[in-house]
Amino acid sequence: MPRLLDVLLTPLGWALRRHRSGEKHSVLSRPGWDAPATITLTSDSFDQGGRIADRHSLPGRGQNVSPQLSWSGIPTAARQLLLVFEDLDFPFDRPGVHSIGLLPPDVPGVAEGGLTPDHGPVRWIPTRDGTRIGYAGPRPLPGHGTHHYRFHLIALDATIDAYVALPDIETLDACVAGHTIARGTLEGHQRG
Repeated sequence: MPRLLDVLLTPLGWALRRHRSGEKHSVLSRPGWDAPATITLTSDSFDQGGRIADRHSLPGRGQNVSPQLSWSGIPTAARQLLLVFEDLDFPFDRPGVHSIGLLPPDVPGVAEGGLTPDHGPVRWIPTRDGTRIGYAGPRPLPGHGTHHYRFHLIALDATIDAYVALPDIETLDACVAGHTIARGTLEGHQRG
């Protein structure tokens, strides 16, 4: 049985169906974020290009349990890893950035459910209005169609202070630009 909120939001999703932020505004398209794609990023929770299970979605659709992630190919010059989770089909001008976290370069991955503020080696950078910290899973607008979500893992040759609120992606640009030395991407999808 559909949830009342989903029923009410579906016409809005239909109306915005053609409006999507797109890949051209992805974090990897930002000046100074480019790096060789030498990191392999995988998940036991979903395949590359596959559907992200509802349990990994925000409440209202799932339990917001982060997927398992693992990676290899981290350069020895890496001082920190930057993990960004974004929605490329967000119905605004820029992709929706769900989560931004920093990890030590020697961490080979995170277990399912391990991307929470009180769990594991991740230091979280606040997103949105500076209050959301930790994993925030998918929850596409009902009726909006398929949304493509990307986990980006970026190796940095410098460290970023995780305890400073970054009000927008432009503020993070200043910390990342010129320090990206490798990257990897894992994409999944959900239908709204």
